[in-house]
Amino acid sequence: MRQFALVFFVVAMLATTATFAQTKAGDTAKPAEATLLPAAEISWQDTPGLKGGKNAALWTAPDKSSRDAFGRFPGGFIEGNDPKPVHAHPFGFKLVVLEGTLVVTVEGDPSKELGSRSYGYVPPNVKHCVICKTGADCVFFITYVSTALPRP
Repeated sequence: MRQFALVFFVVAMLATTATFAQTKAGDTAKPAEATLLPAAEISWQDTPGLKGGKNAALWTAPDKSSRDAFGRFPGGFIEGNDPKPVHAHPFGFKLVVLEGTLVVTVEGDPSKELGSRSYGYVPPNVKHCVICKTGADCVFFITYVSTALPRP
């Protein structure tokens, strides 16, 4: 029974992946392309408006509804220069912390420390603040989700 469940899960995941890789009905079908980037090929850029922040654009959906990137903040960095949840974005984001500790505060909730291998999601238009805890730089993988994405 356990093997059947595993096989069913794998087949279901493959079918789901194939469905998501298809284009909209009526569009000319074009197979999805793989994106494989060794670390040496990833280009880091200064993040506009975030002094000391860096980002590396990795992938953008063809319809621009989603974008993956790496982000890097120096230890002690405060997004928006205010430790209170005072800003929001028209896009939501999901992140996974790879190095360091991010302290994330969402309006109305207590702050959470997200260390290595931690996950976070902030919906569009929700006031928040992200701080990189002093002592080490913070590196994270982030997916922006919206039709109003920040520029790569």
